[in-house]
Amino acid sequence: MKYIDTLDQNQVKSLFDYKDGHLYWKKNGKKAGYLRPTGYHSVEVNGKGLMLHRLIWIYHFGKPNAFIDHIDGNKSNNKIENLRLATKNQNSYNKKIHPNNKLGIKGLRLRKDNNKYEARICVDGKRLVLGGFDDLELAELVIFEARDKYHGVYANHG
Repeated sequence: MKYIDTLDQNQVKSLFDYKDGHLYWKKNGKKAGYLRPTGYHSVEVNGKGLMLHRLIWIYHFGKPNAFIDHIDGNKSNNKIENLRLATKNQNSYNKKIHPNNKLGIKGLRLRKDNNKYEARICVDGKRLVLGGFDDLELAELVIFEARDKYHGVYANHG
């Protein structure tokens, strides 16, 4: 998804004040924004819903030409020190474990055809199968090490 930011830094600063991960309307001092069903906060400006974390980034640094990643994975934590620029792939590396995951370990599944734990990871948009393992702990170790190696600071193990 490509984000189009309709406001520049001067416009954002003319509308809002920033404090501790929140924007406040200059006109009345009230906290700006509402929670979307996606877990992100948005602010409506000129009839358009704009992502709060992107506005906070613009407030501090100007328009980003990239995704804005929440370092701790918490979509509600919009403190500037919790935001960083990321590519689409890097942003996806930082996703939390899928709620349907039956093993409780990101990147692992139990194959029914051979009863082995399969470790899989995405790197640059391509899925890599790291192998099938009889031992869950070994499979978990392999996936953790691969995630650290390929995803670096964007690695999210949970």
